[in-house]
Amino acid sequence: MNARNENIGMLSVSGHKLYGPKGVGLFFKEADLILSPQMTGGKQENKLRAGTHNVPGIVGLAKAISLAAIERDNENKRLIYLRDKMIRFVTETIPGVFLTGHPTDRLPNHASFVFENLSGNDLVIALDMAGFACSSGSACKVGDPKPSDILLGIGLSPELAKGSLRITLGKYSTEEHIDKLIDILPVLVNKLRK
Repeated sequence: MNARNENIGMLSVSGHKLYGPKGVGLFFKEADLILSPQMTGGKQENKLRAGTHNVPGIVGLAKAISLAAIERDNENKRLIYLRDKMIRFVTETIPGVFLTGHPTDRLPNHASFVFENLSGNDLVIALDMAGFACSSGSACKVGDPKPSDILLGIGLSPELAKGSLRITLGKYSTEEHIDKLIDILPVLVNKLRK
């Protein structure tokens, strides 16, 4: 991706999201954008952030970006297959569940559902106990019992929005994982609805 060609003024990347090192990131900004320093005291990063560069982390992030670029097409195809298999099963076999967002124009590794008559937080706990790491909302809202502003913004009722489940697949997700998930999910949903 070329940020300038995409007309992107600012872009930030977290290393761990690309299977790179934790605690390192990348920040791009157009030269004509003026920002206030976040940490003063040195001239690093054009005086925007003082401190010693994390050279091993930066090298690790560069390698992670390089590998992600090489693997992207094949990995996206694999993830789309797994995601679509999961979405198809969940929406066709569990009553009172709805896919949120566009059915196909979405991230290759992401599926978000809402379940009628069910607490998304309770479902996340049950899935965790079954060995699955899922979420009932965005990472920045973990532990917040209120329904997602985004789900409310697309017109869902507060009660339905509280039944949200977000599943994100990754590099190490397999078809076996999906098969286990689609085996246990209807059982957990039925149990929690009783």
